[in-house]
Amino acid sequence: MPELRIVSQELWDVVKSRQKILDQKIGGLGTKKRPQHLLSGLLVCGECSGGYSKVNTDRYGCSTSRNKGDSVCSNKKTIKASILEDAVLTALETHLMRDELVQVFCEEYNKNINRLRSLQQTTLKKHETELSKLSKEKTNLVQAIEDKTMKNMAQKQRRLVKKFANDNFLYEPSIKLVAGEGFEPTTFGL
Repeated sequence: MPELRIVSQELWDVVKSRQKILDQKIGGLGTKKRPQHLLSGLLVCGECSGGYSKVNTDRYGCSTSRNKGDSVCSNKKTIKASILEDAVLTALETHLMRDELVQVFCEEYNKNINRLRSLQQTTLKKHETELSKLSKEKTNLVQAIEDKTMKNMAQKQRRLVKKFANDNFLYEPSIKLVAGEGFEPTTFGL
């Protein structure tokens, strides 16, 4: 049903071809190491704040206690994975999926997104201001270099003209000798 599309066919085709390319690459999305268990990386020991992980095929326990011993953490308790996962999922379903809590979550999420956008805009404005300032400084430096160079060139030119004017009478007779009689020296514009 083309009339119900929200993405043009052309864009759809481009995206699908890009996805095919990404799927064929080694190390793509499908090859990234992902957690193997529902709660992997999310559990923390109540005694040492170390990670809780699968200690065998069906139980979670304190990784720090198992790997570093009693001197670091004495928590040897384990819990069956199915019991823990059911408890967590039930708690999520009963406590967090209520309409009023979903509404609170959405509001907090929107506040956080708006705060991040505002921070991003502020940062962008600061960077734009800094860029403008640096651009002006660059222009001023280039202008100062050009002005200094032109001033130096003008000073050199005045010195050369003055020197040429002072020394001209010394060279004029020898120029006539070299060029021959009737030679008219010309003034060089510097």
